[in-house]
Amino acid sequence: MITSNSNAGGSKSSLQPIKSTEENHLGLLFFGFIKILFGIIFGLVFFILFILVTITGIGPLIEYYLSRRDEKEALNHDVILQAHPEMFLLDIPGDINKASGGMAYRIMVRMTRLTSGDDRHDADNLPPVIFPGGLASNLMTMSRHQDELTKRHGFTVVNFDRLGVGLSDPYPASFSQQPPSAADVAREME
Repeated sequence: MITSNSNAGGSKSSLQPIKSTEENHLGLLFFGFIKILFGIIFGLVFFILFILVTITGIGPLIEYYLSRRDEKEALNHDVILQAHPEMFLLDIPGDINKASGGMAYRIMVRMTRLTSGDDRHDADNLPPVIFPGGLASNLMTMSRHQDELTKRHGFTVVNFDRLGVGLSDPYPASFSQQPPSAADVAREME
């Protein structure tokens, strides 16, 4: 089939053949394939982004819910004290630690000593070892060292969480932002 085109001047016409239908079909197939390929890639990217957003959006909500549940169950002092007879809560008067704002508070204490049947060491002549919890350590993180000192070397070991640390009472609402001094910690150990 021949078509005529007129030039800008309009005087000459040229005849050009129209592409065969076979060439048109190949071009359409190629562009159709490209569209499908981009659609699949876009779909996969969208799906991956959707999964990532869903996981990162729902994950923190699940973590928050589970941590709230754990606070109610795991940090219940009565449950902990029943499970660990070597632990007890000790009432500290408010004038001991200036960070308490003058309010009395409770600290969690864990004391380990050799049992009466274990006479490998003369435990009565050994001084007690005291671990005041704080900074990067608390009663739970130091328990392994505490058990080792007691079992292997015969020491009586006292490990406690200071005010605002671990299982002890949190800082009061009127906390003065002044951390406990070394003298405060020494008074707590008396």
